[in-house]
Amino acid sequence: MIRDGEDFVLGFAKESAQHINVSTSRVWSLGKPVRKVNSDRIHANTFGFYAMNGESVILIPDCSKSADMCAFLYAVRKANGDRKVVMILDNGPIHHSNAVIFTAEVMDITLVFLPPYSPQLNPIELIWKTIKARISNMFLLHRDHLVAAVQELFTQESTKDSYLTSWKRTFLMDHVSKKLGS
Repeated sequence: MIRDGEDFVLGFAKESAQHINVSTSRVWSLGKPVRKVNSDRIHANTFGFYAMNGESVILIPDCSKSADMCAFLYAVRKANGDRKVVMILDNGPIHHSNAVIFTAEVMDITLVFLPPYSPQLNPIELIWKTIKARISNMFLLHRDHLVAAVQELFTQESTKDSYLTSWKRTFLMDHVSKKLGS
């Protein structure tokens, strides 16, 4: 539980899978255009934490099991020091596993679950959407290239406050209005 005036990190978490596949687009050509398509089924599972007032974290494990989610919680804790962490996330089954719940308690990370089917309440969804769009325009040949691209793009995008603008306006201003009105 968070008390008034307590210093804490608020952030949003979501796992996503990034794939190597290039979108097709139309271009002008004087001759017959050459089309290069990467149809490999290479992907990278990713866990991301988009911090409003702390350190954002990305972890790219080999798979997405509860042990990987626990490792992600450890990474979030390590990046944010001793400050309490409040993590807002969806209701994925992995998030409710006993191991994840126990690890979060031990790490002093409060998990706040969003209502079902409410991605609009989680700003990190927009970061993953942006990353997927940008990756679709890259010609990546190997998983290592994909991982490097995802890490670089997440680092760039997670420093932007613009993804939080609507969320802050909706939830923080509503909270402040209620406090002032009472």
